[in-house]
Amino acid sequence: MEHLAANGADIRIKRTNGRAITFRVLRTEHAIVFNIPSSYPLLYAKKRVEEIYNESVKNGKLNDLCDGGFILLFGEKIPLCVYEADECSIALGNGKIYLGLVNGRVGYHARKTIGEFYKRRLFEVLKERVPVMENLVGITCSKWKISEICSAWGKCKYTTGELTFSANLATQPCECIDMVIVHELAHIPYHDHGKDFHDFMDKYVPNHAKLKAKMNNF
Repeated sequence: MEHLAANGADIRIKRTNGRAITFRVLRTEHAIVFNIPSSYPLLYAKKRVEEIYNESVKNGKLNDLCDGGFILLFGEKIPLCVYEADECSIALGNGKIYLGLVNGRVGYHARKTIGEFYKRRLFEVLKERVPVMENLVGITCSKWKISEICSAWGKCKYTTGELTFSANLATQPCECIDMVIVHELAHIPYHDHGKDFHDFMDKYVPNHAKLKAKMNNF
């Protein structure tokens, strides 16, 4: 995977056998992952990547990791205070997030620090909400974990009942997190997105389609 840097953002380019350029904004890591068909000319691909990146910045879909910028946490833009430090650190207090950067630079260690912060915060929410949603729908998972998956908000290994949630879920409002939990629990008995699955979602999260659209455009 090729990595490019643009104003502190990490642009990751992966060549695939697909037919179209697809991408996903990783707000937790201030990064965008692009899947680009191998058949696309390199110059065209990089031009398209630049257009999508600029549009993401314009629409506020990337965290502005500078002093006076923000960190997106559970649907809210938390003001960011950046300072130079001997090692990368991050803390939440007084309604602000304090980010210590070595030499004031956003690099690998800074993004990793931010990513771990998101995981910790999401863990606390999931620890509370997963049991609540299990009781609501009457389905229990065998275990759950948080990972850096970027292709989906969550995954279900229905053969074992194990759920995996994306760290990027920490950027979303709590109602969306509940919807994702129910969505993945539903895949334990319903392995695809067929009628039974949608009937299940309609019963327990009647507005799941609107919530999903909200997440994709958030």
